[in-house]
Amino acid sequence: MEQLPVDQPDRRARETSVRHVTFGVMLVVAGIILAVQQLDVFHVFALWPLLLVALGVTKIAGGCCVHRRRSGAWLVVIGLWLALNQMTALRYRDTWPLLLVAVGALIVWDAISPSDRCPLCSEGHHAR
Repeated sequence: MEQLPVDQPDRRARETSVRHVTFGVMLVVAGIILAVQQLDVFHVFALWPLLLVALGVTKIAGGCCVHRRRSGAWLVVIGLWLALNQMTALRYRDTWPLLLVAVGALIVWDAISPSDRCPLCSEGHHAR
């Protein structure tokens, strides 16, 4: 069996904790959304893109390496774009150029961010 360096178990524990918190928060939010929908307070399913934003923020905050933070950033960008179109009078055909802005910003972010490779990723110890 392969021995992990001393700091990797702490990183794995932090990632597990972030996953548990994310899953718990998503269950709480889903329960609140379904309860509000059942009580017919307002149509909450228009807010579903914000779940993508929340998941993306969690991946960015708990990401141990560049590719995890990048995937979180994409979730945030797509979620915000969908939410913008879902909750306002804007239409997808009018706002698609914002996706070009987001793609360009993420390319710049990749170019200037340090390429810290996670030992757990390179050794296959956690899912990408």
